[in-house]
Amino acid sequence: MTMGFEEADPIRELHGHMDQTLRVAMASALQVAYVRAERARQHGAQVTLDTGEEERARGRRRQVDRAVAESLWRRAGVPAWWDEASPEQVARVYEAALSHAHLEPDAADALVRIDAELASRYGLAVDPGSGLVRATADPELDAPAVHAAMPAAEASARDSDERLARWQAAVGADLAEPMVRSPAWPALETRLTELEAQGVDSAKALADALGSRDMGGAKDVARVLNFRLSDPAQKAKDKGLGTEREGLDRARLVNDTIAWSRLTRPVGPDSGRGAPGDTERIPKRQGSRDRDAGPER
Repeated sequence: MTMGFEEADPIRELHGHMDQTLRVAMASALQVAYVRAERARQHGAQVTLDTGEEERARGRRRQVDRAVAESLWRRAGVPAWWDEASPEQVARVYEAALSHAHLEPDAADALVRIDAELASRYGLAVDPGSGLVRATADPELDAPAVHAAMPAAEASARDSDERLARWQAAVGADLAEPMVRSPAWPALETRLTELEAQGVDSAKALADALGSRDMGGAKDVARVLNFRLSDPAQKAKDKGLGTEREGLDRARLVNDTIAWSRLTRPVGPDSGRGAPGDTERIPKRQGSRDRDAGPER
């Protein structure tokens, strides 16, 4: 009788290792988020006796914080967001929902959705009393690895706080709340985070985008700022042609004119004599205004 041995599948083993690494990162980020949320709830419960300008500033700060939290916990209800979310992003959404679940029904609903997604996608659950994350499915969670990863998760959360504070300061107190309440805020936040990762001072870039042109009573602050920070808008700005629709149209007109003149020059062995017929042509482009409309005002 010949005994068979199952050969090891390196691809399967690699996927298993990656899944375990992801679960450890998720668990550590969630445990940090739990601690931060509890701290925020306790801080919010403290009664302050500030009056006058200090109290008004504190009230405005609370409004902005609440708007930021709402923009986060609402992401929990978007399946497509879960498909791409990183452990840090999930932890931020969880922290926002947990911090407000005792006061906001929508935040409490988001917390239920988060629990369901964590169980189905990652086989994880957060204990509501202690904040410890446990495995609800095999394999078991590597608790020492989770504990070891928590300092890095906490540092990452502090970095996110610092970036958000700089972005809010860059636009000023009057625009900070409408900016984060905008449906376009997640896209703007992503773009600013990408700029930061590229070594760009994202707060300065945001301030420059705000100051490049009057907002003119724009209905959606985040959408306008995201447009001004977009690649086509930035290229147009670099050419000194503006960052809105007019500048983009003029930039494309210049580029199209240059490209047309180059491609209609004589080519081939008789190019020096301008031989007729040896020219390259390109089809006429559709008007730029039809393709890339600027942000609504």
